[in-house]
Amino acid sequence: LTQESERFGRMELDAPVSNDGDLSNWREVNQLGLALNTMRQRLLDATDSLAQTRAELERRVAERTQALAQQVRLVEALLDIIPNAIFYKGADTRFLGCNQAYETLFGTHRSRFIGKTVLDLDYLPRAVREAVAAAGMGLEFMASEAAARTYNLLASEGRRLACALIAV
Repeated sequence: LTQESERFGRMELDAPVSNDGDLSNWREVNQLGLALNTMRQRLLDATDSLAQTRAELERRVAERTQALAQQVRLVEALLDIIPNAIFYKGADTRFLGCNQAYETLFGTHRSRFIGKTVLDLDYLPRAVREAVAAAGMGLEFMASEAAARTYNLLASEGRRLACALIAV
């Protein structure tokens, strides 16, 4: 019975408990064997239930992943029809993406900077990248009209600002 218990501990549940030893005519030993077989069956049932639950969760995750991918494609399509250059970053300040206007304006492709920080942007002069990073600032690129509106709004809130004009 000890060997059978150890086998169960290794989750080797394919065979029922063997109770054919010299002590098999003892009532307590037989009861232990029956209890072990009951435990084995419960473990098998729980393992099957767990496998079914896992499969269901994997199906749900796949469905949700597909739905989220569709939403991302929709948002990217909407961003791409906006004529102003737009980029977006994650909370860790790494670039997550941009629109086609951004790619056109800077002559780059989103695959060149997604996952990078401003310090990694090789299409901006290194001195600019380092100065911006050292000041703890972010870079935002926008058309003149939008830049003027944003600058005025942020200045009216008393925020510290810097503005650079780049001829393109």
